[in-house]
Amino acid sequence: MAEPFTYAWTQTSGTSVTLSGDTTTQPTFTAPIIASGISEATMVFSLVATDSNGATSTADTVSITVIPETASAASDFAAKEDVIRAVITDDATRSLTSTLTANRRLAGEARERLIASQRRRRRLGHPQQRAV
Repeated sequence: MAEPFTYAWTQTSGTSVTLSGDTTTQPTFTAPIIASGISEATMVFSLVATDSNGATSTADTVSITVIPETASAASDFAAKEDVIRAVITDDATRSLTSTLTANRRLAGEARERLIASQRRRRRLGHPQQRAV
């Protein structure tokens, strides 16, 4: 029958993280956020096992290297999507406002020409033309 062991994990170097389950066979931790311009972060952990008679092992170490994800076009877009949408929306709004203003001005000028034409016809005694 296997003897029960206890485990003691400690972090000996690297970016500090909090181990969950530091007395289990497989502790976990959340990978640290890697600062911009840094290519990776290495953390070193030490494990000492103790048997039920109190005998302890020599410390063994494991190194874990965290490498940040490489940014892709999709992740760059996703990170800047709100800004891109705002720029597109602002440009579209400006363009539509400009077009609407120009159309209103043209419609107003056409209306004024029509009214002036009708007034000239009345002054000259021509019957008013009706739309069919």
